[in-house]
Amino acid sequence: MIIFLTKLITKVMNLLGYGATTLPGRIALFFKRDILAKLSQGVKVIVITGTNGKTTSARIVEEGLKEAGKSYFINRSGANLITGITTSFILNSTNSGKCTKEYAVIECDENAFRTVSKYLKAKVVLVTNVFRDQLDRYGEVSHTLSAIQESVNNLPEATLVINGDCSLTNTLKRENTVTYGVSVPLDQTSAVRDGTRCIHCKHQLEYDYFTYAHLGKYRCPGCGYCREIPDYNVTDIVETTPDSSTVMLNGTTPVKINLGGVYNIYNGIGALAALVSLGIDRETALHALERFELAVRPTVGRHDIADIQLHYFGALALAGVGEGDFGMHGVGFGEYAGFRNVGDGRISVFERGVAQTLAECECRILREIGITIAVLATDLVVIDR
Repeated sequence: MIIFLTKLITKVMNLLGYGATTLPGRIALFFKRDILAKLSQGVKVIVITGTNGKTTSARIVEEGLKEAGKSYFINRSGANLITGITTSFILNSTNSGKCTKEYAVIECDENAFRTVSKYLKAKVVLVTNVFRDQLDRYGEVSHTLSAIQESVNNLPEATLVINGDCSLTNTLKRENTVTYGVSVPLDQTSAVRDGTRCIHCKHQLEYDYFTYAHLGKYRCPGCGYCREIPDYNVTDIVETTPDSSTVMLNGTTPVKINLGGVYNIYNGIGALAALVSLGIDRETALHALERFELAVRPTVGRHDIADIQLHYFGALALAGVGEGDFGMHGVGFGEYAGFRNVGDGRISVFERGVAQTLAECECRILREIGITIAVLATDLVVIDR
């Protein structure tokens, strides 16, 4: 009855032109707090969480399931709290509560994962990384890490797929863990270093090299905590272009990732490890990684607005972009420094002056926090992380 009611509400809202990504779930949870446990029974669930790269990783996993001919559904980045996740399950279930899909790809906010993990019994959990780009919401990185740790503790049977190059996420390692990383020095200049103290004894970590931000080959001189050789190990960067990277995996397997940027090497290899852990054939997963393309619709018109897929409004905070930087353009940080919410996990760039300022002044910093920027004439197109 609850599911039928929420589906009816969804239809009415859609007819009226309103989005229905979270309200049906909120209503269902009001009447039955553990309804997610029932809806997810018998479904092979992969949860993707972490600070950066969730959306891109989820879409690559989706491509792998599509390539393998599996029936699945995926929640969208704007619906990654328990209400949106519950709504996604409701819309893919019968009125009796049986899910009609074999797989579920769930992108989940780190803090919301605490609650979601009590009801959603995942087969695989992919943790991308922990960065300080949600400081305005959740505080220091240790708080975010604590939230993820508590969540994975609720899922002892799940296979963890973690970024071994992140000194924070690597502390989640347990018996049923698969790690991935890059064993090639790529970044000696980045100023964004969030996890450079040992999480165990607080000593300053020593690095042989950095790959991206605080990711790299680290070791603690105090307690001996260190990065180990990952299971999915990028041993060489064969070729990089603005649109793709070709890497050597474990010294033997060339892998083409159809996305540009160092961070997307991590997203791609992490998604590959997750797909194989989920039971997808390795060759199928590799082919999906090569074919994957982000759905970007640069609908730039006379008002210089580009629709984009991006998850975190707070990303600019890390780059130090605030009201002072944009005061000359009449756009304060209260409006996300030139971004506005357009629903379904999307935000839009607006005002030509803001786009130019971002492109000319903030490109390097924004690249470091995981956003690919392309400047087309005087317009800014931001591509999903």
